[in-house]
Amino acid sequence: MPSSGAADEYGLPTHPPCPFCDGNDTELVSPFGSVLSVAAFWCRSCHSAFEVLKWGNPPASPSPDGETYRPASQPPDRETGRRGDGGKGGAPDG
Repeated sequence: MPSSGAADEYGLPTHPPCPFCDGNDTELVSPFGSVLSVAAFWCRSCHSAFEVLKWGNPPASPSPDGETYRPASQPPDRETGRRGDGGKGGAPDG
């Protein structure tokens, strides 16, 4: 099994809470789970395997014009129907 330093190396939480028992006695099993966007962990308390999203809430990124935008995976804005920041400085329309 990877060492606790491996979690830091991959930017993962060292001991994320178990979604089944809320225990913190967890360990990284693999930095790559069933898909590349998750990491596999094991709970020593309830003996359950679980996965943690690596990029659950990505930070806003600056665009070339200095505005900020969010990735396209963010839900559309309810008023404009556009993704990200509602069309106020995101990626240019194509």
